[in-house]
Amino acid sequence: MRNDLLLILSPSDVMQAAQEKEAASQEAEQPSEHFVSALSQHIIPKWQAAQQAKIIPEMEMLASVRQKRGEYDPQKLAEIQNVGQPEIFMNVTDTKVRNGVAWIKDIIIQPTQRIIAVDPTPLPDLPQDIKEQITSSVVRQYLDMAVSQAAQTGQQISSDQLRAWMQQESDAVGDRVHSEIVKKAKAMAEDITDQIDDHFKEGGFYKALNQCIDDIVGLKAGFIKGPTFRKERLKKTSQDPATGKLVRNIETKIVPQYDRVSPFAVFPSPRSTTVDNGYLFLVGSIRPHQLHELIGVPGYDEAEIREVLKEFQEKKLNDEWLTLSLEAKE
Repeated sequence: MRNDLLLILSPSDVMQAAQEKEAASQEAEQPSEHFVSALSQHIIPKWQAAQQAKIIPEMEMLASVRQKRGEYDPQKLAEIQNVGQPEIFMNVTDTKVRNGVAWIKDIIIQPTQRIIAVDPTPLPDLPQDIKEQITSSVVRQYLDMAVSQAAQTGQQISSDQLRAWMQQESDAVGDRVHSEIVKKAKAMAEDITDQIDDHFKEGGFYKALNQCIDDIVGLKAGFIKGPTFRKERLKKTSQDPATGKLVRNIETKIVPQYDRVSPFAVFPSPRSTTVDNGYLFLVGSIRPHQLHELIGVPGYDEAEIREVLKEFQEKKLNDEWLTLSLEAKE
């Protein structure tokens, strides 16, 4: 019942409104559940195809691991045992691998040289405000030079003469502006190189690169994953304003990090030639406390993380769907 001042609802109307609200809430959740289900149906066949395509490369990598360890593959070992021959393995592979790794690291990772460099293009395109500042500075220098030369000869120079002189020197001014722009671009490139190098050092890139080189030589494949954003507790030294003494504080900071990934845990799409040429699966393990630390990191769903942690505590999670070799699980 409705009048001009008050809306009156019967108990049945109130119950109907509550039911409609609950139904609307459930309908709002259904698209998300439908999306997850559709995504799973899309991923599962691709995962199976990637696993199938990885069989031969994984067998080759396992053979490389055994070769480096000085072990025969099971079939070869069985053949040797059947004919009663000694199981001696003349292992020179490990020495060759270590030598190869050392040579590559000596070339790539040198204490006095960086492995990265940012260089500007021959015609650098700087932000407009920086180009305007450089142009204004060069023009001012030429104007000051013209006025100074006139003063030395005891002459006065008019604005028309200055304008004519600047027009005459326009080519020289243009060359100087270009030279200053290139110089500024090189300085900015150096700053960017410093930032990248610092970023790599803090994020463990060079450690991951060392491990990746080992994989490339020993397994014919190497992978570095990153940057992965993680929360870290860092010690910071600051001055106590009350006492003036230096004190150490613990701060939580989101840090981009890099990790070496085992080639056994990487599953590219069939017939792909690079990591960007098709889809790619990366199988990784994560401890509960590491997953918990991702709460608050941009790109991660807090509710989903807490749900996974809850299922882990209730022992509802398993990896029966995942069939990996022992080396991959290690």
